[in-house]
Amino acid sequence: KPTASQPSSGLSIAINLAEPVIYMHGFHESDWVDQPAQMLRGTLVVSVTRPTKIKAISLNFSGHSITHWPEGIPPKRQQTVEDLTIINHTWTFFNHAFPQAEPDLSLGPQRSYSQKEDHERFVGSKGYRQFKPGDYVYHFELPLQSSTPESIFCLLGSVRYMLEATVERPGAFRSNLMGSIPVRIVRYINLNSLEPPAPIAISKLWEDQLHYDVAVGTRSIAIGESFPVAVKLTPLAKINCHRIRVILTEHCEYYCHKRKVHRVEAPKKIILYEHKPAEGIQGSFFGDLRNALHSADSTEFEFNVPVNQETDNLGRMRIHADTAYKNIPVSHWLKVQMRVSKATLNEAPGKKVKHFEISVDSPFQILAAECADANLSLPEYLPPSSSTSSGRGSYFRRPSAFFGMSRPIHLIRRPSVNPPSFDESAGPPSFSSLYPS
Repeated sequence: KPTASQPSSGLSIAINLAEPVIYMHGFHESDWVDQPAQMLRGTLVVSVTRPTKIKAISLNFSGHSITHWPEGIPPKRQQTVEDLTIINHTWTFFNHAFPQAEPDLSLGPQRSYSQKEDHERFVGSKGYRQFKPGDYVYHFELPLQSSTPESIFCLLGSVRYMLEATVERPGAFRSNLMGSIPVRIVRYINLNSLEPPAPIAISKLWEDQLHYDVAVGTRSIAIGESFPVAVKLTPLAKINCHRIRVILTEHCEYYCHKRKVHRVEAPKKIILYEHKPAEGIQGSFFGDLRNALHSADSTEFEFNVPVNQETDNLGRMRIHADTAYKNIPVSHWLKVQMRVSKATLNEAPGKKVKHFEISVDSPFQILAAECADANLSLPEYLPPSSSTSSGRGSYFRRPSAFFGMSRPIHLIRRPSVNPPSFDESAGPPSFSSLYPS
């Protein structure tokens, strides 16, 4: 598919990337030290349908960090936008001023050296080259350090990368052909870390009335995937639990003027999951305990929480991935919230029941949608017989230390650690069974 075309001149250009997404590993400077550079590579194809005069062909890769300050940047508050150039690189594939701008491609006898030198001076003086019909393919590549900021699209700040191709034509009345495509850079966790993140497991007691255990199977998830959450509630008194929510809080900050000016965006709260009793918000997971002689038994919940790919009115993702860029850091916290109330027998009619919100907070890492397991995991090796019988392939997933536990409920349940009874153990074999006479 052409990136840009000019039918009147018979020209079209196409920028093809070898990798549609560039992955940077690690969110901290210590992770970037031993990481190799990632390659931006691809081809620029210039298609010519009829003989065309071309002056130059070039490709530019640029990256810009832009932060907006509606009230003005202190102290003068005259500037409302800071635009920083992260990278700017240009490949010049053809220029009429090159020493051999128009080499002789024929297979016939070559001219003498004096004639060739005169021909090259003539090509440079006329300021163009006559391109014959065909496809002209130019390869490009550029190493990018692991510290290169990832692509960011926030409310008041962004980091964008573009590849822009330009075909210059001679003459004042001939328009140049230009086309550009965005380059997506995402950041992924460092798989070589010596300390892989452990699942989240919290056990607490609330006012000697409710003991709760919360377990989350992972500390990082890609947008578009889901993660398991397990909750165990043990009432120690007459208490009701009306709702369980899983809330994601996004924190975004902006810096400019070498991090001397700082702004904190209002935290964004997104309800990822909500679980209610069958009777609704007025019901309770424990039933009616007001006339009960003792508290209820433990109640366990286990559910998958999705992180959906939703966009706002401006086309931005409702949830932005974590970033490591120092001027626009984005981080997240995960909150498991339980709504409880004390169950009393002699309640005055019409009296408002007082509710309490019990919250469990923990840092949580959101990765870009391109970091899903299906995009990064290698296909699992299967013998020919098993692969033929199954009829479908599978993927080798990341180590469990990185993508978490599939059943975090096992972190909550406490099995007995006592040794088995002596009767259940098999005795040693007898001498006669080993050495029959």
